[in-house]
Amino acid sequence: MNRTAKILAPVLAAGMALGASSVSANSNSTVTVKSDDTLWSISQSYDHVTLNELMNLNPNVNPNNLEIGSKVKVTDDHKKNSRYIFHKVEDGDTFYSIAQNYPGVELDDLYELNPDVKADNLQTGSKIKLRDSSVQEKAVSKHEAEDIVRKQKGYMNKDVNVEYDNMVKGEYLIHVYDEMNNHTATRGWYLVSPQSGNVTDYMPQ
Repeated sequence: MNRTAKILAPVLAAGMALGASSVSANSNSTVTVKSDDTLWSISQSYDHVTLNELMNLNPNVNPNNLEIGSKVKVTDDHKKNSRYIFHKVEDGDTFYSIAQNYPGVELDDLYELNPDVKADNLQTGSKIKLRDSSVQEKAVSKHEAEDIVRKQKGYMNKDVNVEYDNMVKGEYLIHVYDEMNNHTATRGWYLVSPQSGNVTDYMPQ
């Protein structure tokens, strides 16, 4: 099947089956078109986003000729409520393989966002939350945050552990401690912005 036919078939079928519904997001998010993407397949990767909405949000995009590497808008600037971006599970998918395919998404993120999903038994066709679309995509990973704290705060001694603990108000919480005789001695807690890498001191409640 040629590319035009491959795109038109799902577009026409979905156009008859789906009506308009509200896109619930509060940022002007876009996706980068990959090989074999169609507006239909993109809409299926997002919760409550229909084909008609994508066409309305992208009036200058030719649905019959999506250019690889181009941007497709998937949210409406005027909508207020956040929603998640999803991955549709395919045969052979694992949390690890899914995380590897999305820049800025880490394995821990998938476990945190999908607590009710059995990671060792993913169901083909089900949807896995990748991230909240209202949250700016991460430029700094958890491991990079650990390195930033180690360097900025001078914890270069290998006997000092610098480890990601969890997320606090959208930022990485980094725990710095000594391990001696099976006991821990905390040296400090720090928050690192996933977007900028800025480090601030943190006092656990």
